[in-house]
Amino acid sequence: MALGFGAQSLVKDWIAGFFLLMENQFGVGDIISVDNAHTGTVERMTLRVTQIRDSEGKAHYLPNGTLTQVVVLSKDFARAQVDIEVPFEADIDAVMALLSKVGTELSTAWPERVLEPTQVLGVEAIGQNGILLRTLTKVAPGKQWEVARELRRRYLLALRDAGIVIPLPQRIVHHRQGSPVPPEN
Repeated sequence: MALGFGAQSLVKDWIAGFFLLMENQFGVGDIISVDNAHTGTVERMTLRVTQIRDSEGKAHYLPNGTLTQVVVLSKDFARAQVDIEVPFEADIDAVMALLSKVGTELSTAWPERVLEPTQVLGVEAIGQNGILLRTLTKVAPGKQWEVARELRRRYLLALRDAGIVIPLPQRIVHHRQGSPVPPEN
């Protein structure tokens, strides 16, 4: 009976692996996220298991029969999403133009990584400390993190040069002098 249950799991892994390979859902070299628990680069695929290596270098061996939701992060193209918070008093249109200019400069400097100039989508949120602006950049597969890091660096430098300070959380503290007022009966 135990052998039957073990064989059932093995057959499930093989069937799932067969369909993964036949449908070409992902392949060796793709970056995938499995069930929101594991993210990494596919290093090996067999009928029974898929091996991925995460950003810390850990190898994960995942039985194909247990893969329920796989997100391929490197199929055809990717998008680098970068959010920038600016102070309330900033000229939003001028900041958006500056972010667009920086994105265009990066697409010229990195044509093999950046497929299209950055789109500045606009105001994503109005927060406690400032206004959040969102940008999206279409990039080569697997390059979204590298491009996002470089965009953040360039945005920070451009905003500094323009005299725009990134808002920091602020707290106002009221200090009372003297003794507290006694409660009324």
